[in-house]
Amino acid sequence: MPPTSPIVEVRIPTYNRPALLRRALNALVAQTYGNWRAVILDDGDAARQVVNDMGDERILYSPNPERLGPDLNIVRAFSRQPMAGGEFFYVLEDDNLIVPTFIEENLRWLSTHDVGLIINNQWVEVPQSDTEAAAPVHDNRTTIDCFSQGVWSADDFKVALLWRMPISNGSIFWRRDCRSVFTVEDRYHPALHEWLRAYRIADAIYFNDTPNAFWHPTPEDPPRTLFSGMPVFLMRERTVLAMRRNILAGLRHRGEIEKLLSERYKTPLAVREEGVLKAFERWPGASGLSLRRRAELLGKALMLRSLVRGAPL
Repeated sequence: MPPTSPIVEVRIPTYNRPALLRRALNALVAQTYGNWRAVILDDGDAARQVVNDMGDERILYSPNPERLGPDLNIVRAFSRQPMAGGEFFYVLEDDNLIVPTFIEENLRWLSTHDVGLIINNQWVEVPQSDTEAAAPVHDNRTTIDCFSQGVWSADDFKVALLWRMPISNGSIFWRRDCRSVFTVEDRYHPALHEWLRAYRIADAIYFNDTPNAFWHPTPEDPPRTLFSGMPVFLMRERTVLAMRRNILAGLRHRGEIEKLLSERYKTPLAVREEGVLKAFERWPGASGLSLRRRAELLGKALMLRSLVRGAPL
């Protein structure tokens, strides 16, 4: 490797899952690009032993002074400031995996396409009984199904927010001079964190559609009562509605509303139409929905706009 090869900083938030952490680190050690530094953001007390056992000087241990919880530990992982002298950055949650060519490929795409960040598709892992020893297994599910592979402007990429969440935390690989802001302020509920990271993208993007990582599903949260969960749900829905209204306003202002029909987006047209109607906007193409369904979606959007207050964007 050339001596001028840049440092890729991989931030790994973790909490008392040593087997999964070891598995993630083994995948990192297997990378074809070797000039990386892993920063273990330990929110518990089990990671230090794993780091010691790995015996790799590129793996740095950085415990949190006090417990942050999983969401704020991920916020820390998306800090704009380098933690280990990195020029490029990636957040690898401790239960996820990357393939051996992941870093090498992302660096090549950044160089070839002169973009600020890469968004990578991921396989949805099918959990096995022995998570550390077993090779990852997947079916045909992926985390992102919105886009064709290639370069996207920030505005065109964010159009997919009208009908999908177009990123995951483990999909983003970015350069130091990236203008996009992935940190999220404390005032925002965790239910909005990924939405805000997607909404704040400000750079041209290269989307890699061929999965080169694995997203490990976590158990569902315990069920909440209707009334305890409803305020958060409504707040999130109202805030996402505001994002979508702003995106649509931008399309109208630029005279680009027909982009909603573009074949570059892989999402079925009927799903796109539902997303646009949920934002209380007219669909520019021929409708694929029943009159009853269209009225239902517009009514819900009107109710959200009228009755529920969202978080400020």
